[in-house]
Amino acid sequence: MTMTTKTDRPETDGAKPEAVVYPNCAIWPENILRFHIVFNRPMDMERALDFVRLETEDGDLIEDAIVDMIDGLWTPDQRVLTVLFHPGRVKAGLAANKSMGRPLHQNSSYRVRLCGAMRDANGDSLGRDVLFPFVVGSPQYDPINPGDWTWNLPQIGSRNPLCIRTIKSLDFLGVTNNLLITDRNGPILLSDIDLDGRSIIVRPKNPWRDCNVQVSSHINLEDVCGNRSGAAFEHANF
Repeated sequence: MTMTTKTDRPETDGAKPEAVVYPNCAIWPENILRFHIVFNRPMDMERALDFVRLETEDGDLIEDAIVDMIDGLWTPDQRVLTVLFHPGRVKAGLAANKSMGRPLHQNSSYRVRLCGAMRDANGDSLGRDVLFPFVVGSPQYDPINPGDWTWNLPQIGSRNPLCIRTIKSLDFLGVTNNLLITDRNGPILLSDIDLDGRSIIVRPKNPWRDCNVQVSSHINLEDVCGNRSGAAFEHANF
């Protein structure tokens, strides 16, 4: 299924690259495993993580928080960079977690900094540092349960967005690859998908045709903490 995100818009000559960080919400769970940086154009992958910093709200670097994958972990179109927290620090009970603790701490404030020197595939830079602040909330341990999701169907015949309230912060790439919207006529082709905090916002390629819309996901869908449908990444009682 081919879909676009809100950064996928026509490029303008001379315009700077733009980026959005997911989860794009004010509160991140303490045991988050990864986040995604979505760009509006293909980026230069060389030493990409040199231009990504995880900082305290005062600008101090959080040491040994991110897995250094040299050129980063990119989608084939070079538009989405996945940044991984060290799983050994995140998952309780492992040696790194015991000795260093989690990279993020509940009730503390942090920010992701994209350095202005980061370039796209044509050599154009961001031009200035871009900051994405967030606060850390409680850990997210429960498995995903799509049965708890709620939504209100837009007007039949319109192409208005469908907002699906998911309760949890879901993995950006997991949603784009594993979400299925159907009605009585079969799968609905989607033209656009976005995540807004704990909601998924989708727009159909064609007008809504049926009031009996169903939302489902593949078993591989994860939240940002690695929990799947019916399977938790870890448990609160270690």
